[in-house]
This record gives sequence, structure tokens and C-alpha cells, in this order.
Amino acid sequence: MSEYYEPKNLEDKLTKRGYQKYALTTALGLEIDKIPLTRTNSEVGFFFYDSRVEEFSHFLEKFSKRTKAKQIIINEITQRIIIPKKCFLVANLHEEIIGTLMGVLNSQGFLYIGDVLVHPQFRRQNIATSMLNKLVVDWGLSNKTKYVWLQIEKDNYKAQNLYQKLGMKIIYSYYYMKKSPSK
Repeated sequence: MSEYYEPKNLEDKLTKRGYQKYALTTALGLEIDKIPLTRTNSEVGFFFYDSRVEEFSHFLEKFSKRTKAKQIIINEITQRIIIPKKCFLVANLHEEIIGTLMGVLNSQGFLYIGDVLVHPQFRRQNIATSMLNKLVVDWGLSNKTKYVWLQIEKDNYKAQNLYQKLGMKIIYSYYYMKKSPSK
């Protein structure tokens, strides 16, 4: 941690009170003009939405670690937060959703990428890379994006490998702490 955070030795104090680290996370990023644009999967349709559509949430509920209740909460938060620019990208093949990606652009030109998920049967078929390319080319550049960044769980090695192949570099790592259940 930075030497400037307060209170000093917070992690030690929380550990003594029964808190444990969890959700170790890494943030990766890259200037938009350094992202290598590769061939997009031409068999897939890519659709942009200004708001989180129901199909987007259902797909994440089905294939991510988030429950339906968490999806509802995230949807509510997404609708209430005033975000300068956001988009929700859905990858579709034969009228079936096979991937999702969310982009949130702040006023300084930083594009946050989240909710990147590909149907298990369609992984390793250039879907995630194609969604990132579509986001950058069809949305990011026209909205004056300068920098792209995202967060991934530290033990998600497949995602880390994908993003590092695209040239993204580790910016920082962090974690949360939660109280252990009483025994």
C-alpha cells in the first residue's frame, strides 16, 4: 500500500480482528493507439446498446459467478449512475448470445471494460478479441478514447493471457478484506 494511506497498518489491524483477504484483483491497461487490431470473427454479429438490455444480464447470470439477484442490483446501479458515456456490446451467432462486453468512458478519455464473457462453447474462437476490436474501432475511437483499462481476478490466468497478448500491462493489484465467519 501507499505510504500515504490512513490509518497506518490497517491490514494488520483488520487481520487481528478476523478479516481475511479475498478477491485479489489486477488492473491492466494500454493506450488505445497501441492496441493491435486483429481480424474480427466475421460469422458473428455485434450489437451496441446504450443501456443494459435484459439479454445481457441473463447471459451474465447464466455463465458468470453472479446470481440473478446480483445482476438485478448491478443493473439498477448501472441505470442510476450518471456515466458520461457507456455501451453494452452483445455478440450474437444464429440468434444466440455468445458474448458480452461493457464499456464505460469517463470525461478524461479512460475507457473501462467490464463484463467480458464468452459462452463456454465459443471460447478460443476469437470472440473476446473481436468484441474488444469492435469496441475500440466502432465506439472507442469515435468517442475520443485515450486509454483502455480493465480489472480481472488475479487467478484468472486465461483472461490475463488474452489481455497481455493484446499488449495490456499490469497497472496495479489490489484486494478486498472481509470478516471471517465466527466459529
